[in-house]
Amino acid sequence: MKHILIFVAAAIVISCNKSSPDCFKKAGADSNIERVVTPFKVVQLDANIEVTLVKGAEYKVQIFGGANLLEKVTRSVESSTLIIDNDNSCNFVRGYDHKLKVTVTAPDFDKVITNSVGSIITNADFIQDTMFFSSEGGDMIINGNYSELKTSSHGNGNVYFKGTTNMMYVFMNGTNYLYAEEGTITNYVFIESVSLADAYITAPTNGTFEYHLWKTGNVYYKGDPASVNGKSEKGGIVMKK
Repeated sequence: MKHILIFVAAAIVISCNKSSPDCFKKAGADSNIERVVTPFKVVQLDANIEVTLVKGAEYKVQIFGGANLLEKVTRSVESSTLIIDNDNSCNFVRGYDHKLKVTVTAPDFDKVITNSVGSIITNADFIQDTMFFSSEGGDMIINGNYSELKTSSHGNGNVYFKGTTNMMYVFMNGTNYLYAEEGTITNYVFIESVSLADAYITAPTNGTFEYHLWKTGNVYYKGDPASVNGKSEKGGIVMKK
């Protein structure tokens, strides 16, 4: 019986090794690679990878992580969209100690989408006229300076806004939060929430704050806007802190 169990265990290991060889591959020492890509206007993230957007003259992608994993982080441009994915298997085995990170550089961005739990980040020196951030589950950490900022978040991906914008349009759907109290909105903000979770903002001083709440998620705001207008369908409230 003992020999049978050993044989079965060995067979399972061999089978797993053939079907998912990455499960038995170590991440390797920390390293990075850089790849120049064709021009794009949109970034789409399809894997659990942390992506930081940077403004620069070139279109390029820098990948950081374990040396043995980098080449299987895929990047392709289709219809002006840069698609980032991860073909490494058994990523859950490696845990957070071997998290992959990507820096995307371009002269200009129109839109960024995360279709995974991977997060999107812009730093304080990021400047863009109009920008649309969309998430199906990952966090969006938005810094920098914008003329017009639009966010659309679904599932449990939160929005963290600490930058500056003239106008901000927010759509929330799921169980996700908006944390924008540390951000600066100078003229206008509109929040449409179909979320069960809450939104926290600093409304524009002498500006306009509008809202439409479809569920029980609340909006808590600081600041002194000239007008606050909107409606609540199912009990969500708007309250000044």
